[in-house]
Amino acid sequence: MEDLNYIVGMGFTSADGIRAVIIALIVSQMMQKYAQVWTYTGIAFGFDRMLPFLLMITDGRDLGYVGDRFWDMVMGMPEDLGVLSIRFMGMMIIISLGFAGRSAIHQRFA
Repeated sequence: MEDLNYIVGMGFTSADGIRAVIIALIVSQMMQKYAQVWTYTGIAFGFDRMLPFLLMITDGRDLGYVGDRFWDMVMGMPEDLGVLSIRFMGMMIIISLGFAGRSAIHQRFA
């Protein structure tokens, strides 16, 4: 149980947790009416994982350095699988709640 608390705590309490919530809420506002939530979550999750590398490139870092960091992330995924799955599920819940909130507002004022 202690390991599970650690994994859940690492999912959204890290420095980039706020960024993941903002990305999830923005993606939830772009969803279509009959869309699959997990598809939009995959898009948001991919953007969340790639954003640091895009920021490194725009910051002027050497492409070799960015490629090395990307490869480190890819090689570290098996170790981070618990944290990543909790993050994916959390983003899915946030996107679902954001879409439900948007639908409720539209129904209320339509």
